[in-house]
Amino acid sequence: MKPLYERILVKPREKETTTQSGIMLPEKAVKRPNIGRVIACGDGSLNNPMIVKPGDIVLFNRFAGIDIRYRGEKHFVILSNEVIAVLDSEDEVNLDEFE
Repeated sequence: MKPLYERILVKPREKETTTQSGIMLPEKAVKRPNIGRVIACGDGSLNNPMIVKPGDIVLFNRFAGIDIRYRGEKHFVILSNEVIAVLDSEDEVNLDEFE
């Protein structure tokens, strides 16, 4: 799959479904992830060139894009302007304190 123009296909980071004390959280209590790995991206546009590449780990708006199933797994298709930052690693940012 190759997204068109300014769209990016992102595989979200898996969210913890168990608390530190071992309590299992219901699916509705787990918030939508906002960190993921870029799987594919479009070529951008004349006014907005693509700044990410496949393999980049990105931080994006929690409510950005749409949910899709790609190759049997959950992915998001987001716009490049919804990317907040490109991270060095998934562990670089801990967002639990903001949730």
